[in-house]
Amino acid sequence: MVVYLSGNGLSSTRSTSSGGSWSTPVFVTGTNASSRNQSLTYKSNSPAYYKLVWDEPFGANGKILFREWSGSAWVNPKQVNGGTIGTITAEAKPTISVTSTNVLDIAWQGVKALTGNGVIVHNRNLSTTVYTVFEGPPLLPYSNPSITGHVGGRASLVWQRSDGIIYKATHNGVGWSTPTSIGNNGSNPATSILNPAGGNARVVWTEGTASPYTVTLYPLVLNRSGADSAFEFHREIIVRDTASEAFVSFELGSLAMTYNNGAKEMLDFVPVNDTLSYEPSELLDLLETEPFTIPSGVTSISVTRSILGDTPNRFFSEATTRFELVNTATGLVVASFGVRELDGLDSTLSVSDSVSLSITRLPFVSFKVRTVVDGLDLTDPGLSAAVVNIFISTGEEEGMGKTPSLAQPATYFLSQNYPNPFNPTTTIKYELPSDSPVSLKVYDVLGREVLKLVDGVERSGSHEVVLNASDLSSGVYFYRLKAGDFMDTKRLLLLK
Repeated sequence: MVVYLSGNGLSSTRSTSSGGSWSTPVFVTGTNASSRNQSLTYKSNSPAYYKLVWDEPFGANGKILFREWSGSAWVNPKQVNGGTIGTITAEAKPTISVTSTNVLDIAWQGVKALTGNGVIVHNRNLSTTVYTVFEGPPLLPYSNPSITGHVGGRASLVWQRSDGIIYKATHNGVGWSTPTSIGNNGSNPATSILNPAGGNARVVWTEGTASPYTVTLYPLVLNRSGADSAFEFHREIIVRDTASEAFVSFELGSLAMTYNNGAKEMLDFVPVNDTLSYEPSELLDLLETEPFTIPSGVTSISVTRSILGDTPNRFFSEATTRFELVNTATGLVVASFGVRELDGLDSTLSVSDSVSLSITRLPFVSFKVRTVVDGLDLTDPGLSAAVVNIFISTGEEEGMGKTPSLAQPATYFLSQNYPNPFNPTTTIKYELPSDSPVSLKVYDVLGREVLKLVDGVERSGSHEVVLNASDLSSGVYFYRLKAGDFMDTKRLLLLK
């Protein structure tokens, strides 16, 4: 079967034998002249064998739409990205595949509304509530995903970053691995399973900036181990009014215990099954951690929090959110921290902060951290739910500069600012392997330049700059170093 754009929408035609004739074209009901970027797959045990996705413009958001083939017409319309509208914008370029156990996987690109970063979004089995998001670093957006199914409900996903790095992640039937980089200077990656279906996949992409291009073939072995460490895991819950565009979302990340030597140990959220649907009343339970113990030497537990909303008074007039440390054996609350008042009367809601709980001496028993939002009623039948697992790039992945030796730097390198979060000053360090023209600038979340720290030629070696943000408002900012052909961007958080 082939699906193509034909004037007023998408049409399909198929041939039932090798070298046979093509059938009379069938119009894909519900499509129009704006329908584009169609992707088709075949599901062997389904009466509707062929599955189709495409995108259409819809304001700043974009729709990811689905239909399946009945044998004579395209039926069962669905909007796949209904749970992410508002928190993800510019959603487009879907790709669809099926595993050997007939699990349906769909992925597409978009932009995260809170940060402006380019993302790849994944949905499994047309779930209306569970999504996974891979978020690129500031000013280096992710795009052009391609997905393929494997044996046993497994899948592989590849995509590109704007500077040419190619990434892949694998789904083991339960959840996604942390992404790894598999190529540089690439674009337009595509992946497909080998025949038979139990084999491994292959990835191809083009390299080069001008003709003639190089085509690279990569063996995507499913059980290949290893992952870049420079990704943070976040979880977001979204409550939406099904009759309007009103929504409110809570995103948590960097949930960790900090030791007295500065080392961090990340805490795991409770697992989410990405083939299930969740009710709004179940969402807050998904912002809990798995049980953990607090070893000797731990000085604090910290977490970052982002709250976003449009017309929040649909959900509450006033609300209070906080974190609680709970003894899992007794159910008793040991401590509360991060108390924050939320005003639902504002037309929009945008909160970003980082909070921590100081740890002194606690018994060696099992604990969990849970999220509480007083005043938020999630039992209204007019609400829908979504939960999003997010892998956020810190901009230090494989293929970029690593920490150089104490001698003459062998490569360009930009360090994470310290301290972070900060108020009002923080230090940024970078290293140059040779004399280079250097630009170091700070941008807000909309990409506007707010500070120019360095602009000129600098000698090779190690450098550091003190950023003074006394004149800036609290919030998330990004700093970008350009030196020669090198460019890197990192995120910083100003808390006043």
